[in-house]
Amino acid sequence: MATTFAGWAETEITPPLGLPLGGRGPRATVATRVLDPLSAQAFALQDAAGTRLLWVSLDLIGMGHALAEAIHHDLAAVAGVPAHHVLLNFAHTHSGPIVNYDRYIPIVPRPAGLDDYIEQLRLRLVRLADAAVADLAPAQIAWRQGRSDIAINRRLRMPDGRVQLRPNPAGRRHADLWVLDVRRSGGRAVLFSHACHPVIVYKYLYEAISADFPGRARAALRARLGERTHCQFFQSFAGNVRPRALADLSAGVFRDATAADLAGVGDELAADVLAALDSPGDELAPRLAASETWFAAPLVSPPPGPERWGRLLDPADSMTQGLVDYWRGRLDGGEPTARTFPWPIGLIRLDATHRIVWMGGEVLNEWLDLLRGWLGGGKLMAWGYSHEVAAYLPTEAVLAEGGYEIEVAPLFGRQGPGGFAPGVETAARAAVAELAAVTAP
Repeated sequence: MATTFAGWAETEITPPLGLPLGGRGPRATVATRVLDPLSAQAFALQDAAGTRLLWVSLDLIGMGHALAEAIHHDLAAVAGVPAHHVLLNFAHTHSGPIVNYDRYIPIVPRPAGLDDYIEQLRLRLVRLADAAVADLAPAQIAWRQGRSDIAINRRLRMPDGRVQLRPNPAGRRHADLWVLDVRRSGGRAVLFSHACHPVIVYKYLYEAISADFPGRARAALRARLGERTHCQFFQSFAGNVRPRALADLSAGVFRDATAADLAGVGDELAADVLAALDSPGDELAPRLAASETWFAAPLVSPPPGPERWGRLLDPADSMTQGLVDYWRGRLDGGEPTARTFPWPIGLIRLDATHRIVWMGGEVLNEWLDLLRGWLGGGKLMAWGYSHEVAAYLPTEAVLAEGGYEIEVAPLFGRQGPGGFAPGVETAARAAVAELAAVTAP
């Protein structure tokens, strides 16, 4: 069998206390304690022909386009690969720094210290990429698939027809758990991916820094597999799924979290990964290829005005009032609004039958079914929250339902205030066909 090479590295990226946390819209909630450190991890994979990929996972909420693109190219340069051979994936913990500040409309001042943290982050990531490539060594790769039930859909249609953020046991959520098991002389890497919003710590220690359940799962895996095992998490299509442990089905709400919930969800996910590692898998002889593009996701044009979206917000909330004032000023001033939003998407071929599709932003769970249908046979895993994280991406069916991701969330981002329009699936499908043709064996 031809030789495959793999290398990996990890570095801490915990911000200093006093920096605002992400996952709170454009509010500023200052971090006052560290529950557990944040990490960035890199995995380099190279096939026998010398084609190399670099995947970097970060315990961060996500990044806007400008910052993600700059880091993306920095890492490609040090890894010695084309930019489309580098992937950033964000765990989307809601208890990390607000490095995605630029995706929000500017209703609060840019946080002091944010630029210094970002510059240090860039330097650490460049060193991380260099270390992963320097670590390349002959390895055996196995693709394994399992399942996990840690998540539950968070969109529930109420008797009045509105969709609210409540637990929905009947709602779509894929249980797919993907594991790449990498073994080499003196070392092992376990890469795993599942879809679930990391909002546990956020719901009981609002001002704490934490990697949330992905960090707990990594620690639990290392405790079982050995402390030197490289355990790396990739977030999947988690836009509309939350931890099932927080669902109070009798009351029909998501309850506040506890430290026991963090431990329980993280340990359950780790146990599911271990079960997948013990299951039969596919040994790979990688023939790597990767491609990426952007599709023009249509936006509502012209966007709705204050008479509609003003009713969706709480007028007693200062952030809400800032949103209303911002968009009213833009619309009343006749400033043009966007008609489309460029959405990043990419396809990675590991071999003729094993592929990974990735998309930017907060992709709703239903997209996995569409992508598997469009891409046909073989085995496919999907990563969301990749490259950049700027908005929720609904399918056409979810778009027609309305609700938070469709009507309210667009008001927070610079691409708003209208949100997406029908035609988003058509645009995405054309991009997928292009990527499939480029990466075909």
